[in-house]
Amino acid sequence: MNRISLHIYRALILATLFLSVASNSQAQLQKTVALLKGDLQTADGTKLGNANISIFKSTEKILSTRSNEDGSFTAVLQPNTTYRIAVNHPLYFYHEDTIVVPALDKYAEIPYHGSVRPLRDGQVFEVSTQIFAYGSSTLNPAVAGQLEEIVTAMKHNQRLTLSIIVYPDQSIKNPKKDVAQDRLCAARASAFMSYFLAKNIPQKSVTVTRSQLASSAEGRFPVEITEVKKKKSKKMTVLVPQFAEIVAHVMS
Repeated sequence: MNRISLHIYRALILATLFLSVASNSQAQLQKTVALLKGDLQTADGTKLGNANISIFKSTEKILSTRSNEDGSFTAVLQPNTTYRIAVNHPLYFYHEDTIVVPALDKYAEIPYHGSVRPLRDGQVFEVSTQIFAYGSSTLNPAVAGQLEEIVTAMKHNQRLTLSIIVYPDQSIKNPKKDVAQDRLCAARASAFMSYFLAKNIPQKSVTVTRSQLASSAEGRFPVEITEVKKKKSKKMTVLVPQFAEIVAHVMS
């Protein structure tokens, strides 16, 4: 074998060894996985069993499983990947979390603790922001996030329906005389129905009722009004209620 052929031979041997090592390293990396060890519970520590769990990689669902009686579940995940965990149960709010599995050079266990909120039949949704301003039939933009949470729960729970009561600012004693309040109440009812229909919630899943009486709920939102007595006007601040009540119904 001449000198040139010997150099070529040695180069081929080295290249073959390099490719073999690289191939083995790649195979080893592909075998390196993470084990997601999850548990689900409520705020009071109650373990949530029999919940549907879906794990997504981007928009692709890669796994569907259920939690055990003690609320635990496991899933094998790939390193250097972001996952979305979706938890669904007919008696609890739909819940999502995002977890990131880092790049790994050996097997690792990833803990996950999910906290879900119960959903009870007859439950009044506590909305912390005023839904309607005094004298207005426009849904307050600041309440959008809380209403969207209700919409998300309904889209993932076929058993969940809503009954909504809207109130006038003042009691309607005579619809013919209290025309302004009657129209205000009707407009508030329409605003609610339009909102949920625009979110693709079926009309059969939402019932809106108009009350003739002012809300009996305690007022907590300060509003400045003008009171006129004996041709004298006086500005004052009063606490007004929510002007709407949203109640959940969970069919058995």
